[in-house]
Amino acid sequence: MKNGASKRRINIHISQEAERLLKRTVADGSASKGAVVDDALKLLLSDKADETELAKLNARIAKLTRAMDHSSNRDPGALYSLLLLHHAAIAG
Repeated sequence: MKNGASKRRINIHISQEAERLLKRTVADGSASKGAVVDDALKLLLSDKADETELAKLNARIAKLTRAMDHSSNRDPGALYSLLLLHHAAIAG
């Protein structure tokens, strides 16, 4: 626990899909269900939405798009490489 903060026990109902994802995530024993749910809720509901993984991915895609626009008139080979990077960023 960080800064001596106490944790609260809650009971929730989740969909079968959410349960499947949660079980898959904790299957290797590296994290507890509570820790995964706690982190997911903080990430999803945080006031710092611009720091979420989705926002980071969007920023990377925007940067790659600007680089593609900048290089498209210069070198077709560089443009192809940037397109591959763009695809990799989207495909994850």
